[in-house]
Amino acid sequence: MATLELRDYQKEAIEKWKQRGQKGILVLPTGTGKTYIALAVIKEELEQSGKIAVIVPTIVLAHQWQAKIYQYIGIKPTLYYTHEKGIGKITIFVVNSAYMNRHLLQYFTLIIVDEIHHLSAPTWKQIVDTIKDNKKILGLTATPENAILPIVYYMGIGLAREKKAVVNVEIKPVYAELTFSERMQYEQVDQAIRDIARKLDSAKAYGYKAEMEKLDRMLKIMANKRKQLMSEIQDKAFKVLQIAKAHPNEKILVFTESIRGAEKIAKLLNDNNIKTVTIHSQKSKAIRNTLLAEWGKSYRILIAVRSLDEGVDIPDVSIGIIVATGKTIRQLTQRLGRILRPAPNKEKAIMYVVLARNTYETSILWKLNKVAFSR
Repeated sequence: MATLELRDYQKEAIEKWKQRGQKGILVLPTGTGKTYIALAVIKEELEQSGKIAVIVPTIVLAHQWQAKIYQYIGIKPTLYYTHEKGIGKITIFVVNSAYMNRHLLQYFTLIIVDEIHHLSAPTWKQIVDTIKDNKKILGLTATPENAILPIVYYMGIGLAREKKAVVNVEIKPVYAELTFSERMQYEQVDQAIRDIARKLDSAKAYGYKAEMEKLDRMLKIMANKRKQLMSEIQDKAFKVLQIAKAHPNEKILVFTESIRGAEKIAKLLNDNNIKTVTIHSQKSKAIRNTLLAEWGKSYRILIAVRSLDEGVDIPDVSIGIIVATGKTIRQLTQRLGRILRPAPNKEKAIMYVVLARNTYETSILWKLNKVAFSR
């Protein structure tokens, strides 16, 4: 059984949680060891003959938690989701099953909710409403959007760097040019987004609920179309190639929003003898796991289409490239956190942001800097 040793800030987070009645959310960046904080709390609860439920958003995370708990505590938790339904001293629920069977949560003395920002939707909020009055609840997240419990400890990436919980980061903008055709497509989609947003504001002002829902769906479709377009800008692929050549001996993690765009970049790099693979939803879990295990061995450039934003353990990497991204603080925080994990001989990380000139993407740079230096 592995030894569990906490750093000072992790002990401080637990103490703050206890001071607030053992009910609240800990906010720490990706890579700072939120799971180890929870393991220490679980261990203490078991010593008091407690029963623990861990709620996670995905089956992948459920198995990761099961392995970590067994590694550090020596107990193999039971799993509770579609295909497995066991209850034990420690039970890991996938969130859908936790919601459908939330009456079971009353039998546990400690509830841990990983990636608790997923529970901000009204449906999942009912889980916490079911248990919050008389249970110990520990919520974990890097991005406290719409927090449904008090935030009892907060550490931004800036403060995490000061505490040496993550490495220093340098954010480097790289500007790409749009072709005439790409510019025309962008202007058309961007104008449509502005028109829909204006109509949505009007519908909200008059309280037209059905119209609001319709326009909101349209807005999401067009915003996704714009992200797809920005993922496939031709010059962005060449900028990624230039960056890859500037770091000939390092692993690089590339984030984008389009499978087609990812495959185009991978082809360009492979055609230039830079071994590159892609990971996205069209590849099976087994293939994705194999590719991750080979990273840094048979290839060095990994292009991810959303697949690695959250809940996946990846090998150490210090160079990141954002080709296209959403504008939410949550997604930017998750992506930046992927390259900030401390490692031997790792002094800093570099995040390149490939931006299309004179587009909405210029705001991403400001937001990313805000995330990187927030305390």
